[in-house]
Amino acid sequence: MSLTFLQANCSTPNSLIRLSRLILEGTAISSLLSDSETKLSPPRRSNKKFEAQYLDGQISLELVPQGTLVERIRAHAAGIPAFFTPTGASTAVEDGLIPIRYNKGGISKGVETPGIKKEAREIGGRRYLLEPAIAGDVAFVRAWKVDEVGNCVFRCPPSQFHLIVLLSNQQVGFM
Repeated sequence: MSLTFLQANCSTPNSLIRLSRLILEGTAISSLLSDSETKLSPPRRSNKKFEAQYLDGQISLELVPQGTLVERIRAHAAGIPAFFTPTGASTAVEDGLIPIRYNKGGISKGVETPGIKKEAREIGGRRYLLEPAIAGDVAFVRAWKVDEVGNCVFRCPPSQFHLIVLLSNQQVGFM
């Protein structure tokens, strides 16, 4: 079994571990989660442990700019299977040159999962990449207040991101 975690910021040490414990603590599938079965997107700031795990082939990683990540989630909520964005056009991302996963043992052992080459089109004289929507099954969202029927009150700017995640997932848990 493989689990995919979408996280807007992997820079906090052990943030994935805390999240996975929150999701799986006390469940029958808790033993199935290991670092080798996780895929994360995207890291923003430096997290040496996370970086070392990626470079050593212990985890898979798809680099996605935060705005594109949010739009991929929103597109699924709106029933849009894919969309075009200029972000990443004419870069290594377009050509799929950034590996998703290295072989066990690191960079010197080669690439296990190569990067995904993106479809590109020129529209109105500008180059765009096709990005697929991201579907989620479960979302964990931190809200300031939640009532019995699920109405949420958010405090802080991340509320726009939370709303998109809430609309895109089949089940929601509140923290």
